[in-house]
Formats: sequence, structure tokens, C-alpha cells
Amino acid sequence: MTTFQFDQCFNDKKVIQACTDEGLALARRLPSDLLGKPDPELLAVLMGAPNPVVTLDRALPTEHAAHIPAHHPGIVVVSFSRDNPRTITTREAGKILRNFKDRVPTWHQLALRNSIVEITEKSVEVCHIDAGGIVRDQYRGFSNDRAWVAQFVQLIYENSQRHVNPT
Repeated sequence: MTTFQFDQCFNDKKVIQACTDEGLALARRLPSDLLGKPDPELLAVLMGAPNPVVTLDRALPTEHAAHIPAHHPGIVVVSFSRDNPRTITTREAGKILRNFKDRVPTWHQLALRNSIVEITEKSVEVCHIDAGGIVRDQYRGFSNDRAWVAQFVQLIYENSQRHVNPT
């Protein structure tokens, strides 16, 4: 079972408990010794851990790409779409996550390693890190055409295989 590490921007007890209560994945609040740490220090710890990080901080990957190794446990950013200027609340982010989980029933089985996934009320975007910078892999608007889900799952798989030593 995958464990998701929520960061200090998305450290909401109710949302985290609701995620765990679904029984498909575990969700953890940020340990108290990491609260208030600057992003580079936080990333140094979280990117070395095995669990994908969930955040509301859309700027985190772009502003701190140099602190995200190419091989990392994964980052999930939950935000409003770029054409929606409102600041997101944890409650609204919880609704966006719920909507995404309904659209992608296998969400809890995805190996998010090496992917940066931004989920909004309208879309999902997948990126990865290469040479200390962000590479945008794919943007998919949600539609009734379910083909985007298979393409998203395939891309997540491909990113999870990046930097894996062949045996």
C-alpha cells in the first residue's frame, strides 16, 4: 500500500484522515520536526524518503527544481487551474483529489516515482526533472473521452522507470 506524505502546505488532519479512511493508501501528516523548515531543507528530507509528497504549493517544483533529484519518490501538486486566480483551501483541494480519484480508479496503484503531477479541477499535468530543470511531459484536460486516463497511467509508468539501472 502506497503511503503519501503531505507537506506543510497541505497538512490538513481531516483531508489526510479521509484519504487513509478510504483504505486504498495511507496518508501521513508532516512530522512536527519538519514544520516551518525552508523548502530546500524540507525537500532534502522528503526527496530522500520513499513516499510521494502531496502539496498545495504549485511553485515548489519550479522554484526548487535544483533541490529535486532526477530520481525521487514523486510530487503531487493540487491546485486550481491557471485561469482560476483564487487561492486554494485544503477543503477545495480535498474535493479536487476526490474528483481525480473518481476519474483515475487505479490512482493508488501508480508508481509516482520521478513524476511531478499537478492536478487541478480541470486537468492533470505530468513533468519530470532532468539536469536540474523541469521537463513538461504532458498536459491533459479532463474529458469524457477516457483515453487520457490510459495515456496518463502510461506516462507515469514511463517516468517511474527513468534512472532505473537495467539488470
